[in-house]
Amino acid sequence: MSELYPLLMTPAFDPRPWGTLDLSPIYSNQRFDEKIGEAWLTGDACKVANGPLRGRSLAELSTEFGRELVGEAARDPKRFPLLLKFLFPHEKLSVQVHPDDEAARRVGEPWGKTECWYVAHAKPGAQIGLGLKDGVTREQFGKAIQENRAEDLLNWINVFPGEMIYVAGGTVHTLGPNSIIVETQQQSDTTYRLYDYGRPRELHLKQGLAAVKENVKSGKVVHPAPTQVNGNRRAPLISAPYFSVEMFELKELFKFEAESD
Repeated sequence: MSELYPLLMTPAFDPRPWGTLDLSPIYSNQRFDEKIGEAWLTGDACKVANGPLRGRSLAELSTEFGRELVGEAARDPKRFPLLLKFLFPHEKLSVQVHPDDEAARRVGEPWGKTECWYVAHAKPGAQIGLGLKDGVTREQFGKAIQENRAEDLLNWINVFPGEMIYVAGGTVHTLGPNSIIVETQQQSDTTYRLYDYGRPRELHLKQGLAAVKENVKSGKVVHPAPTQVNGNRRAPLISAPYFSVEMFELKELFKFEAESD
């Protein structure tokens, strides 16, 4: 009989210069001495907070239980395939790009980083930069970086609570302030920073520009209306090659079952 059960994970809080000391309403009772930008929910170092496996890291459990925990679709049978995070941008993130699988393999990484963002909270006027404006080439964008006008060539869009955004690998992107984002992504932290508003952090122009794709299938996702099941509401938000995300509003008992193709 399996020792596995529904695991409650302790978040790992990651300091970032664009973060904030106040993570409410998600973590209203937490207080921090440095700005927190991300709360990792399924990072390798995240630990179980409940049951007999309490205190064990997700990396340990993935190695021990393999496919029983990570599933059959995961490329690496000993590593949890998805990284889930809360993002708390209080200032603009760097303009950055993650490689897709092909670009990642060219530099010796096992896979790239495609992700999606669910907008859990957004104040009026909150924006993201997603992809290059129509007709902008990689060369033009590289020149704009050198001339400190990279933001001018991004496609800026307003975001609102409840929206889902797909961010394919190779998409130049950034987040503006005044939102809280739930991010689901491939288990990778490969990020190429292209422009950082003068912050004293390393840029990765050679690798980053090589990973930039001029035309990408990124953008807001149109999802079906929620369905009602015994007083509960279920809404599919996105179905992509690397992940599917659904939202549940539970008022009655609900049985979750894994589905296999």
